[in-house]
Amino acid sequence: MKLFQFLCCLVMVCTLQWSSNQFYVKAASKDIYFPKNKSGYTYVDVDGDTEYLIVTRPQSDGDGGYLLNDYRLKNCRYNIDKNTINCEFKDIGDHQLTVNLKSKPYQDKEKSSCKLTEKTVFSKVVLSGRKPEDTLNELLSYEVVKNKIANLNINGRLFKFVTKDKCTFNAKISNISIVTKTKKN
Repeated sequence: MKLFQFLCCLVMVCTLQWSSNQFYVKAASKDIYFPKNKSGYTYVDVDGDTEYLIVTRPQSDGDGGYLLNDYRLKNCRYNIDKNTINCEFKDIGDHQLTVNLKSKPYQDKEKSSCKLTEKTVFSKVVLSGRKPEDTLNELLSYEVVKNKIANLNINGRLFKFVTKDKCTFNAKISNISIVTKTKKN
């Protein structure tokens, strides 16, 4: 009899644990990814040409000049809830780059059917400099001081997102921060 009670109890516990997974709801991703290649490197449109979105670190060449080290940004995405753009890149380590936007992306021309949702697909992203017609692929430049990223110089001022539905949204850059990812042991 005790064996029967033990088996019933075991079956009930296992059944309860098995069915409890239906109570967990997977959080929907609120990220809209930029166009990218198979390796995850992000593309932007520069005067009709597709180029990698990069950050640059000037480095002294020893003769009074500078060499430019370009680092491609990877897996760039716009987060709807946080109103940020997040990317990764490698230089002296693995880094997370966060672009804070001044406001939610807006449209020049009002088109009521256009909304940014987690189902939106960006077909093209354009980065502009000080003037909207000056398109570029270099988001920022920085220096490395004592093995830390310093002296950020933001080159990009405005992102233009074009969706697969031909809607265009503008997003003004407020500031950019870079955090070095720590490796888990």
